[in-house]
This record gives sequence, C-alpha cells and structure tokens, in this order.
Amino acid sequence: MFFQQFYTIKDLRAWSRKEPSLGVVGFPVKHSASPPMQNAALEQFAEFKDWRYFRFEIEDKDLKEALRIFGEKNFIGLNLTVPHKVMAYHMIDQRDESSETVQAANTLLFDWPGSGSLPEGYSTDGYGLLKGLETDLSFDPQGKTVLLLGAGGAGQTAAITLEKQGAEVLWHNRTPQKVAALIPGLGLENTYMVNPGQIAWEQIDLVVNSTSAGLGEKPVSPLDFGTVSGHKESLCAYDMLYGKDKTAFISGAESLGIHAAGGLSMLLHQGAKAFEIWTKKQAPLEVMGEALKKAIYGIK
Repeated sequence: MFFQQFYTIKDLRAWSRKEPSLGVVGFPVKHSASPPMQNAALEQFAEFKDWRYFRFEIEDKDLKEALRIFGEKNFIGLNLTVPHKVMAYHMIDQRDESSETVQAANTLLFDWPGSGSLPEGYSTDGYGLLKGLETDLSFDPQGKTVLLLGAGGAGQTAAITLEKQGAEVLWHNRTPQKVAALIPGLGLENTYMVNPGQIAWEQIDLVVNSTSAGLGEKPVSPLDFGTVSGHKESLCAYDMLYGKDKTAFISGAESLGIHAAGGLSMLLHQGAKAFEIWTKKQAPLEVMGEALKKAIYGIK
C-alpha cells in the first residue's frame, strides 16, 4: 500500500486554499488511508461539499511551525500519527479529558480557523482500539492479561485504555527505562514492565503491537514468535498498524495458529470519532468503512 499524494512543510508555508481543510500529519504519512475515508464521509453532507482532507508529511523538528501555520490557514482540524501524538500534546494548551488521560493527542480541533490560535487536543485512539478488539477479535479486556509492545504515543494510549477497562498489562519496549518511567508517570497501577523472553505465555490472553516496526522499507515484527510456547488456544494478537499485506507481526502470530487482526477497524472507529469532533455530525460509518477497503484492498 502506497499513496502518492502528500504535502510537505514547504507546501504548507505556501498554502493558498481558502475553503475549509482537514488533514493527517505524520512522518511517514504516505501509508495513511485517512484521506479517502474522511473525504468519502464529507461527501455525504451538502454543507461540507467544499471541505477536503489532505496528507502532510512533517518532520518532528517542523511540527511546532506547522501547527502555527495550520492555525493561520482555514484548517478545521487535524489527525496526528507517528511520531507526533505525544509531542503535539505538549505543544497545545487546551486538551479534553480523553487527551489528558493518555497524555497524547491524535485529533486536533481549531476553534477559530484562520485566527492563528492553537487547537484543542483529543485522543480517539483508545476508543478506536476497544472497538477494533471487539469487532475483529470479540475481545473484552476485563479480567484479561495483555502483552503490550511499544511505548510511543499509541502504546501509552493502549496501556491506559486497557488498564482502565480492567486488564492487567505487561508492557515491553526496546528501551526498558522508558516503560519504567511511564508506568508511575501515567498513574498506572496494574501495568508491569516485562521482557517477552521471560513471559509465561499460558497467562497471556492478547498481544498488542503499538510499534511502528511494520512501517518503512524493511518492516519487521517487534516480537519473535519463535519464543512463544505453551500459549492458550484462545490467545489472540492485534496489530495497531494496517495495510494491504499482512504485517510480519500478524504473519508470525498466524503461523502459530493465533487469531490475529490488523488495525483497520481501529482506524475506522477512531476516524469516525474524529469526524464527529470536527463536524458535530454522526459519522457515516458504513461509507467510511467501504472507502477504506476500496483504498487499501481495491474492494468496491
């Protein structure tokens, strides 16, 4: 999966579009299927006929400038993806409870487009994750044990969301010190730092990948499934990434007979929630889902 059209900080500096705009900001961002999904949703409403949703590939060093420029142009809101969710959270002054809870923002709303004011931050990732687990894996976190891989913005959101839903979270990151600092910093009480090589797999109900290891020219799995043994028959795996092809993480899980799913359903539901924040309208979920499948798989 590779979408060609995206804009850079140079394009943003010269942005001249007067009609209302939305966008997704990341680095990389070529893989994002949010534009076809959100534009399909906008087309369902006559009052949004001039609105458009775009991709922006912005490096983290340019994010502060970019947010300022978005605020000066006629942008209604933004989605944020890797690696900007936590960084943006600390750049803005207004945050709703969802963003404050996870200390990250994946959705921004400009209350006064064109005024140059900073946006308000929201997080729809936790909602999207829970809906994705429910839809694809029939998984309820209550009373379950989850192995979580990765401690970026998505991983932090997952840890908080899963613990709040009653799960015990075993958290691994390639930099253990980060997890060790995040657990008390995020106020987590039933989340513990682990090394996957020391996991008692018969205790694990779900493995979640929140890392970006599946992106880039040489995607890899953040977990060596060769180390997984004696697991429950009910063990399942969820990759927060999505794409036309199975990620190495999903392929590794399925090679052991583990029921696995990618993050397309999470993208759909978090995107629908963002749409509702921007437009104050109920998201056309079916239309958005069909647009995603068409964009990624070529399914009409």
